[in-house]
Amino acid sequence: MALGPTRQRARSAALAAVLVVAAVLRLPRAVLRWDETSWLYAAYDHHTLEALANGRWSEALAFTGLHPPLYPLIHAALELLIPVPAVLLALSVLCSWGAVLVVARHHVVAGLMLACAPVQLHYAAELNDYPLTALAVACVWVTRERVAAGTMGWGWLAAAGVFAAWSHALAGLVAGLAALSIGRRAPAVLAVMVIGTAPLWPGALDALSEPGTLDQPPFKARLVLPDALDRFGPAWLGWLPLAALGARTRPALAGGVLGTWLLILLLQVAGLAAPHQFPYYVLLGAPLALLASPTGRGAHWAVALAGWCGLTSLTRSGEALLALHADQARGRAIDLALATAPPAAALYLLAPPVLPDDDKRADSPVLWRLPPWQPMPMVQAFPFEYGDHRNGQPRRVGDRVVYLNDWPRPAIAEAVQAHGELWIVVSDPGERRSYTSELADTLGAGLQVVGPDVLIVARR
Repeated sequence: MALGPTRQRARSAALAAVLVVAAVLRLPRAVLRWDETSWLYAAYDHHTLEALANGRWSEALAFTGLHPPLYPLIHAALELLIPVPAVLLALSVLCSWGAVLVVARHHVVAGLMLACAPVQLHYAAELNDYPLTALAVACVWVTRERVAAGTMGWGWLAAAGVFAAWSHALAGLVAGLAALSIGRRAPAVLAVMVIGTAPLWPGALDALSEPGTLDQPPFKARLVLPDALDRFGPAWLGWLPLAALGARTRPALAGGVLGTWLLILLLQVAGLAAPHQFPYYVLLGAPLALLASPTGRGAHWAVALAGWCGLTSLTRSGEALLALHADQARGRAIDLALATAPPAAALYLLAPPVLPDDDKRADSPVLWRLPPWQPMPMVQAFPFEYGDHRNGQPRRVGDRVVYLNDWPRPAIAEAVQAHGELWIVVSDPGERRSYTSELADTLGAGLQVVGPDVLIVARR
């Protein structure tokens, strides 16, 4: 039934407000995620970039690890055309925001819940396929709801399923679950999905046969659950009773949430997915938000819960942004290197890891001395495997080649030989001698303390 003009205006205003909230919560993530991990992640799809650059189209369709080629293709194309990190960060944020748009157009309260969901925000600006996957899964479940209601044809669900499968293998399985829930049209949807994903099957089989594919550690609840609460806070637990209430009237969505969780658990038990990493749970966001979003007076509880999650995230981001800004006025080794190193010298940023790479609460005031809105094309001054993070994954920033690593690896000596002069900036090494005096001795170089950092100038 069509809404009256007044209700339509109110709904449009609510939708606009949700989208503004989603943007306000995600944009700080794009700033904070310009860190060492993002620099290293940006080289993960290098084999796809090489294949595109050399016209090897079949190789460009290969899996990257266990990940289908859609995001690697988009990422590689942008690296070739616009090698600006801010563009890649913005793409991820746009995908995460797009997932909110898709859900909110179907159900405004569900869109608000997804906009403020801690796991969605945690991974909203990552330089990998999870923001794209969040968008694909949102398309799958909203389309499934509309197909079931008779307001959309089943072909749209098949298309959404193909999109999901090309985005992430687990998302393809989730799309299959959604298709199974629409009754007699399910075989047609699944048949189109099989045809649409046919180019992926050889790559998927190759990826599954790779050594080490099943080598992830076992699930240990005593480690995983406290880590989840520490990262995401306790508010997300409030979704669970709302989801339980929604399961009575939305059994298909309840089955989708339960099925997705069981698929994640199965992958963890099989050793395909790491239990101490949480990006897989972005796939639960859209169906759980749709399931847990009540109508009528109960919607107030969902809105309050979303507000709590959103305010918590905004507070954390605000504090991190203020600290990031304050550090820019602090004298550090990178400032001295950028001001005094000759143009022919290369810069090597060495940053001891603060948090595991899956924990997205770290940021990098040092890397922000190299703003991400400038071109940073990949370069190689000597032969090495660019996708191997141990080699520093250099980029040209202005007139200077910049390397980045988290450990003083032997490749540093190769960079010294290649460039003749290497200015090594070690950020916050503390008492770690392997990053300071031992490294300087190995390279036969002097060491200078600059604020909390160390500067080592090594020459051939």
